[in-house]
Amino acid sequence: MDDLDQSWNQDQLDQRIEETYYSVQKAWSKKDLSTLQKYLSPPLYDRWLIKLSFMDLRHEENVLKNIQLLDHKIVSVHDFQENEKDSFWVYIKGKMIDYTVDMETREIKEGSTKPSEFIEYWRFLRNKDTFVLDSIAQKEDKSLDVFTDFSENNPSE
Repeated sequence: MDDLDQSWNQDQLDQRIEETYYSVQKAWSKKDLSTLQKYLSPPLYDRWLIKLSFMDLRHEENVLKNIQLLDHKIVSVHDFQENEKDSFWVYIKGKMIDYTVDMETREIKEGSTKPSEFIEYWRFLRNKDTFVLDSIAQKEDKSLDVFTDFSENNPSE
């Protein structure tokens, strides 16, 4: 595909996936999404701003440490004549310490202070000449049919 459209170059996609993964984790743990505008679709960016606002209201902080991207593989590609509809799904296997703490009591509300592995599926959409993250699904939330759904109505996080 990259012979016809350089945006599908595997090395560039791998680099974009890794860059997005680490940028997202860093920005989320700092509660500062301003650096993510070039990595996220506008709807996802707006939803995450709302989530962070609710976390602030509840005096919560999401602590992420020892962040690792263990593996990633593109599992589904949707290439259209109209480039703005192009998308792909990525299998993400990561490992990190991930817990939410009450900022007032310092009590851990969920998660663990020990590193754990996880699997997620990330959907990227084409935005001009690059791809941006549009949704994240947990392994247990997705069935295989989502990867063959060509509609633009895929649920987003």
